[in-house]
Amino acid sequence: PMESIFPDEIRDLREQGVAFGELSCMADRRAELTRFLPLFLRVCRYLCQFARSKGCERLVIAVHPKHGRFYERFFGFRKLAETRAYQSVLNKPATAYWLDFAWLSADHQEQFFGQEIPSNELQPRPMSAEEAEHFGALAASVNEIAVL
Repeated sequence: PMESIFPDEIRDLREQGVAFGELSCMADRRAELTRFLPLFLRVCRYLCQFARSKGCERLVIAVHPKHGRFYERFFGFRKLAETRAYQSVLNKPATAYWLDFAWLSADHQEQFFGQEIPSNELQPRPMSAEEAEHFGALAASVNEIAVL
């Protein structure tokens, strides 16, 4: 999805032969950091190990500028491109960042890769037809509300 607003930057990574993955939809409506952060860290551990299991050494992400410092300080993401309007999120601003797993601090290397997740848990599990129907309808209703 990032490629729609950061085409040159993504093309440059591809031309360098970089194996990367994109993180998206990392939003959570919880206002309490004590409830959000533990879940967020578990999700990040899974996604980092999943990405690495698929041969990725780098990640890219487009985030609202007000969240950029969090990703820079917490993970070590570096700015890839300046802020642009992101059509997929109602033209809200988004800044592109990228992370090479080698940039993770020793503490974060341990946090995300120290305890290996069994490979069978990292296998993709496609949605069933019922799940796709349920979540598709839910996504459509959320999009309708967002447009209003």
